[in-house]
Amino acid sequence: MWTPLSRDEQLMQQRHRLQPIQSNQLREDEARQYQYPPKPLPRQPRRVEVQYVDMQSHLSAIQSLEEQLDELHGFLARKGYNTRGTQDFSTGAAFDLPVDASHKATYLRIGSVAQPHMMAFHLSWWGFFATFFSTFSPAPLLPYIIDSLKLTKEETAAAAMSTASAAVVFRLLMGFACDRIGPRRSMCLILLLTTPPLIAMIFVQTAAGFIICRCLIGIGLASFVASQSWVSLMFSSNIVGLAKSTVGGWGNLGGGVVNLIMPFIFLSMRTLFHGDEDRAWRACFFFPAVLHLSLAAISLGGRDLPDGNVTAALEFSGTKPRIGSTAKTQLAYTNVNTWLLFCLYGACFGVELTITNGAVLYFHEYHDLSIPLSGALASTFGAMNLFARSLGGLISDWLAADCGFGVRGRIACLLATLVLEGCFCVGLGLTTSSIPVDSIPASTTAALCVVWLCVFSVFVQMAEGACFALVPLVNPNAGGAISGIVGAGGNLGSVLLVFLYFSSSDSRTDEQFVKLGYAIAASSILCTFLYFPSEGGLFVRAHALGKYDPQLFRPKASLFLRVESKLATSRLNLLRQSSSSKSLNTSISQSLNDGVRKDIDSSRNNSRNNSRNSSRTRELNWTGGTESGVENDDLHDILSSGVLLEEACDGEKGESLRKMQQACQQALQHVCQQSFQQAGKQAARTSNSVSRASDAVVMSSEQSQITTRIVSTALPASAPANSAAAAAAVAAAAVAPAAVAPAAVAP
Repeated sequence: MWTPLSRDEQLMQQRHRLQPIQSNQLREDEARQYQYPPKPLPRQPRRVEVQYVDMQSHLSAIQSLEEQLDELHGFLARKGYNTRGTQDFSTGAAFDLPVDASHKATYLRIGSVAQPHMMAFHLSWWGFFATFFSTFSPAPLLPYIIDSLKLTKEETAAAAMSTASAAVVFRLLMGFACDRIGPRRSMCLILLLTTPPLIAMIFVQTAAGFIICRCLIGIGLASFVASQSWVSLMFSSNIVGLAKSTVGGWGNLGGGVVNLIMPFIFLSMRTLFHGDEDRAWRACFFFPAVLHLSLAAISLGGRDLPDGNVTAALEFSGTKPRIGSTAKTQLAYTNVNTWLLFCLYGACFGVELTITNGAVLYFHEYHDLSIPLSGALASTFGAMNLFARSLGGLISDWLAADCGFGVRGRIACLLATLVLEGCFCVGLGLTTSSIPVDSIPASTTAALCVVWLCVFSVFVQMAEGACFALVPLVNPNAGGAISGIVGAGGNLGSVLLVFLYFSSSDSRTDEQFVKLGYAIAASSILCTFLYFPSEGGLFVRAHALGKYDPQLFRPKASLFLRVESKLATSRLNLLRQSSSSKSLNTSISQSLNDGVRKDIDSSRNNSRNNSRNSSRTRELNWTGGTESGVENDDLHDILSSGVLLEEACDGEKGESLRKMQQACQQALQHVCQQSFQQAGKQAARTSNSVSRASDAVVMSSEQSQITTRIVSTALPASAPANSAAAAAAVAAAAVAPAAVAPAAVAP
């Protein structure tokens, strides 16, 4: 008979159905856990297998990370960030902009006024703007000045010519001043020098006094050289072209601004003096005088160089390059390309000065417009400086670098802009030349003339930028002197254009515009004569003209060998002390003992006796120098200056220079080797540190995927001793270079 199961029996049966049957071994283990003391588990041997990574892979990984970090720094530098934290030598503060090895900025941030780069940028164009503003401040007031002083058209033209002629000489002198006292103080000096003539303009009573005052005020146009020199010292080669063209264009913008606001200043002064026009136009010159004094004080707050101002200590340390000498001046004056660009710059910047002087009178007399309206329309010519000059430099760089045309593209850019400049000047004149003068106001051609004037101005400014893009290619060893000569060509061009086309009282201004346009287009033919032996010309390739060299005259060796013995000897001693290498000291001593110093001293004495101007001596162009003193850049400068010296030296002097250059090459090679050895030792120390870190990872964790992998099955009683032996094997293998993993480490 079947009897039902109890509740406990049902639960027991259900438990046996859900759980598998345990083996005898598991039952014994279950029973053993209640025994005291428990029986130990059977011992089984443990096998440890260690695998190591080649240390070369660690070094390559580190090198790869460094390369990626450099790429990141370069990317951020192109965006305008100084992520490397480069500091200047004078204050120790980090630069706001990314810089190169010479601490010149590689990025142009227009909205910044941070010291030293962007502050110098803005001070340079502000100073040039102020002098341009004051130079042409009489132009929009000429209708009132002519009535007050009873000036004739010939006297008005003479005043315009004197304005441009004064700056011809002072632009040449300004280059010398920038080299001696720095661009900062040179800018301040030119602003202060032109302030008294502005004040004297208030009291002038005769035509002669008016012409003299305009001549002295025109000296301020020499600030262009100071502004260009200042920017050249602050910005690197990859951005200096854009920076210089922008500074020049924004400075020239003062000619447009003065035509715009000076008539309104006159109206305010006339109201103040109860309708007295004679006192009103005189009082207007008080404002540019105050502008000069203000900017002269502000300009002293900038810096001449990224690391400080021009001082003797800065020159000796090598931070400030020594620029300017008789030899460089001779190189500039005896180069054919210098004078070709001199003439071509007169066809663009000379035209700008001429039009700025007479644009207000043109609209007032020919179109019968009021003085304020005439000034506003004339200001459109100068307003194109806001972008057009920079555009000319950018197009020249684009054709040369991006399009791969080289110097041929730069010359073609200058040629095209000059031709288009001439065409639009002709168009401006033809607009009204066929209409009688009395009928021009009723013809409503003023708006069309403004359009022609604006487009004409764009190509004038572009030609200026394209012209100065060629200046650095003429002779890099005399760039400052060449810039001064070419800039003076613009002022002299204005004098000639005013004299030839706008000085006669019988000629019509619009007809002279047509003749001027033809002359500008014809001057572009000079572009075909530009030739650079290493890069060619517009229609010829490099070295296509054989032995012809536009550098017609090379100075004698004595001019190149004028070296201050104390300066050269002191810097060589610093080089000797800066290195502990005996071979470096030996090479320098041999170069001095071979008679090099004796030849230099004798050449200096001979040139001092034979030359009339013996007070100025040429120093080696030291461009190196770091915070710790004299570095390898000094040797580079000796080598680079030796290239120029060998061009003009023959015989024993040339042989002595070659010996000195060879000795410096050996010294430089040894210094480089020593630097590489120090870098190798540093890399070895870094490798040892990485090895010790790898050992720590091996011994601390089984999860390290870079250096080790440990596979374990069981651990015997002697595990501590065996583990210590395995760790010792790991350390010994990691220290060895290019270590290979052992097959096994047995207990």
